[in-house]
Amino acid sequence: MGRRFLKGPPATATAIILTAVAVMIPCGVWYFLGARQLDHVSHQLETGARREAQTTADQVAAKMALQLEDLRRVESERNHLHYFPQYMTRGKHCDHLRVQNSPLAKGDYPKAVKVYFQVDMNGNITAPRPDARLATLDVPVGGRFDVGANATSSGNLPTSIAPWAMMSQSEAGLPGTDDQTEVGAFAWHTGRLEGRPALMAIRALVLSGHRYFQGFVVENTNLGSWMFDGGFHAQLSLGPAGTHATTDLPVTGVTWHVGVDPNVAMARVHTQESALRSQFGYSYLGGFLFALMTGGGVVALVIRSSNFARERSRFAAAAAHELRTPLAGIRLHGEMLASGLGNPGSVQKYAQRITDEAERLGRVVVNVLNHSKSEQRNLTLDLRQFDVCEVLEEVSATLSPLVSEGGGELVTELSPSLGQAFFDRDALMQILNNLVDNAEKYSRGAATDRRIHLSAARVDGALAISVRDHGPGIPQSFRPRLFKAFVGADTATKTAGLGLGLSVVAMLARAHGGDVRYEATPGGGTTFVVTLPQG
Repeated sequence: MGRRFLKGPPATATAIILTAVAVMIPCGVWYFLGARQLDHVSHQLETGARREAQTTADQVAAKMALQLEDLRRVESERNHLHYFPQYMTRGKHCDHLRVQNSPLAKGDYPKAVKVYFQVDMNGNITAPRPDARLATLDVPVGGRFDVGANATSSGNLPTSIAPWAMMSQSEAGLPGTDDQTEVGAFAWHTGRLEGRPALMAIRALVLSGHRYFQGFVVENTNLGSWMFDGGFHAQLSLGPAGTHATTDLPVTGVTWHVGVDPNVAMARVHTQESALRSQFGYSYLGGFLFALMTGGGVVALVIRSSNFARERSRFAAAAAHELRTPLAGIRLHGEMLASGLGNPGSVQKYAQRITDEAERLGRVVVNVLNHSKSEQRNLTLDLRQFDVCEVLEEVSATLSPLVSEGGGELVTELSPSLGQAFFDRDALMQILNNLVDNAEKYSRGAATDRRIHLSAARVDGALAISVRDHGPGIPQSFRPRLFKAFVGADTATKTAGLGLGLSVVAMLARAHGGDVRYEATPGGGTTFVVTLPQG
């Protein structure tokens, strides 16, 4: 029975799912709890605003009762003659009678009083000053009005307006301070003014045998105009109190209530709610974005770790292949030499094969070591001044046999005016070794022209060294990853290798302060250009 292996889901997919769960669940719980808390706070604020409105209504009603009682007391002390437009009075320094205009005939009424009025037994309504609103006044005089020892009880009197001019009688017909008078106490009643219910105080008056009813209407449209209303719009209305923000007015004889409008407080509450929700929204959005960024970082680390693991696995497989092939050749030819097998005339050839395979092993080891130093930031260069042509000629002499052995030809094209430059000789030889080895390896079996061109020139003072082949070139999709480590072994050619050659070239060139670039050759082929700075 063969072995069976259980394969789990990819690490990246698992990390994404777990991270999404780790982010979404806490954020969802946070949002749910935050929304519930906001609803609770909003309910508390609205309840507080309603409670505040009710408390204000209670306070306004109590305060108004005191104000009305104080108004009734003040008006009770007012001279009854002030309700007449004119009346007769005696001077302070002489005993002669003179005509006196009512103090209420001009100027403003007290803030709590809308209008003063007087009704005679014929139903005529008069006032200290002309007022068109008196035409709409309906005065209930059906209650009991005690005047001295007498008492009256009658139904509502039919009323009509007596022109103010009718009261401008001769001086002999005017009421005066000498008239015999009996004045009753003010009592609260409900009448109508301008078609709306009106709270009014009425008292009975007997003046020289004539009966009158005097009174005043209370200002009830906006209590804030004459008393403290606690920041609410308070209003006095007829009837018993309702269920919300209303309170019965504690005065005897009438059923009125004070109501306040809670919309002002509710608007303030809604503003606070909006601010709280905006604050929570911004906080939640910031926290959610931070959680997403953190989760994305975790996923990126997992992806990077997974990619690194794949690259390491691929590197291990490629390294095993790269090392196994030359080791097998070394072992084969070594055993043949040791055992005296083969053609005795080929001993030198066998030895050369062992040397070539050893050099191949050396290149692999050097690439791995250089890559390791680069990863550890431990790469150092021995920069010295060298003659460029001399070094490149040496490189060409070293690499030409290797290229020829593979069926290729290394063509060196150098200008004698290259002069000298500062570089690490071993590093430059490693750069060119990798580029020429790549050119020979990837054009093998894929090109009829096996020439590899090595050239150098001065470009804007910098040294530009080119390696060009006539192979199949590099696919467009692969070029962005061309100089990354461990990605060369899975190109379209499927040529074996560690995928470190071009990575080490780029690393060494940049360590010199230069760079390497790829150029597509017209008609096919690949060109790599290494630039080294002048100084």
